[in-house]
Amino acid sequence: MYAIYHADYIIKPWQIFVTLTVINWLCVGATVFFNRYLPYLQQFGLFIVLVGGLVTIIVLATMPKQHSSNAFVWRDWNNLTGWGSGVAFLTGVLNGAFTIGTPDAVTHMAEELPDPKRDLPKAVFAQVGLGTLSTWNFCPRGESVIFKGHTD
Repeated sequence: MYAIYHADYIIKPWQIFVTLTVINWLCVGATVFFNRYLPYLQQFGLFIVLVGGLVTIIVLATMPKQHSSNAFVWRDWNNLTGWGSGVAFLTGVLNGAFTIGTPDAVTHMAEELPDPKRDLPKAVFAQVGLGTLSTWNFCPRGESVIFKGHTD
């Protein structure tokens, strides 16, 4: 963050290493010493993700006077990242995948559920259902390119 506002500052590799080590130790310390508060942090995170998604949908739907076409969003975009188009696209959608999660994350928690035979399918369905619902909300004009193809 400092380098963003100070163009003459050059980040050295050792500084990145020290920063990541400090972040790791802070996470370990929070897990070891504040373990009983982590469920509250998780609930707060869920609230922030859901409210943030809702606010994003409302802002994107109401602010622009004109929305981009499906062709511009999915086919005619100009990739200036230096990566291949497939890698750039998948990197862009990766954040949503980590935000909503995967069924793998829920299944790792199966041993901690009171009744995994009943609760695990509910958890996987809730996760996949929430991901589907949030994805559907972000589709242009409610149209999914999966079902309609890449045409306008």
